[in-house]
Amino acid sequence: MQIYFSFFGGLGVSFFIIISGGGIYNSIKSNFNLSDFYKRRFLSIFPSYYIAYFITAVVLFVFSGRVIFQGDFLKIFWTLLGLDGFLSQRVQTFYLIGEWFVGFIILMYVIFPGILALYRRSKAVTYIVAVGLAITSIHYNVFLYEHIPFWNKRDIWNPIARLPEFILGMVLFEAIANKNHQLLKYITIVAVAVVLGYSIHDHRDMVINESRNIPLFSSILVILVVVYEYALKFIHSNHIISFLSKYSFLAFLYHHQILSIISSKINFQNLDKTSLIYCGAMGISLSFLLAYATFDISSKFKDFLSKKIYR
Repeated sequence: MQIYFSFFGGLGVSFFIIISGGGIYNSIKSNFNLSDFYKRRFLSIFPSYYIAYFITAVVLFVFSGRVIFQGDFLKIFWTLLGLDGFLSQRVQTFYLIGEWFVGFIILMYVIFPGILALYRRSKAVTYIVAVGLAITSIHYNVFLYEHIPFWNKRDIWNPIARLPEFILGMVLFEAIANKNHQLLKYITIVAVAVVLGYSIHDHRDMVINESRNIPLFSSILVILVVVYEYALKFIHSNHIISFLSKYSFLAFLYHHQILSIISSKINFQNLDKTSLIYCGAMGISLSFLLAYATFDISSKFKDFLSKKIYR
């Protein structure tokens, strides 16, 4: 059963990376201002992150007596930067929410202006360079971890390793926005070929060798996006997409602690496949419920910070 959780977890990460690349590029492609870009990225992450962190800390203290801020209080610095989960294997932190992904996407945003500059010169060259850098970073990850302070011990948790997905999102969403059907057809053909190629191989090492599966996850997401764009977009599902888009980041921030609480109450080893699916569905539902309940206060905090930043 673990292989299925690993599969959907990997698929979800690829989804967020591809959507992030495409969404950001479409929002700034015609008018990029460096200062405004970083202000918007800050407001898109940190207000929700800070509110979710505070609420999680309070809930854990009230219901389990867990005190988060013990020891050297200067460790809060990594939390304020959103890097506590990303760096938790390297330094001691007050990590609570967001796992490695929040720090990962923050670092991806830091290097985005460089990606954009190269992308505007040549999409093909940018993607080829990204693939080369990704393969190199994964292959030499141990060396890079030992010599670069902000490098993660896990190879696929580093932004350089996931550059191809991020840039794929830029290419894909730009093609959709520009109605470049020819490019979309070629991308879809390659994606289908990749999925078919993976389907004939033995996947018993999927959990162990995760970097190998990045092309599979990316290809599945490409197919889903294209199917939605050409087959499902006209079905009245916009309210569902809007709901998921609105609350997904907060739900993601909460989900790890919610699943931890569920796993502390239920022994997953004794459950059959159906019961495990129910537990997973319960965790997702509770994550979105908590996201829905705290969205307004997060939005108000975002508005407050926005007024301070743009005054």
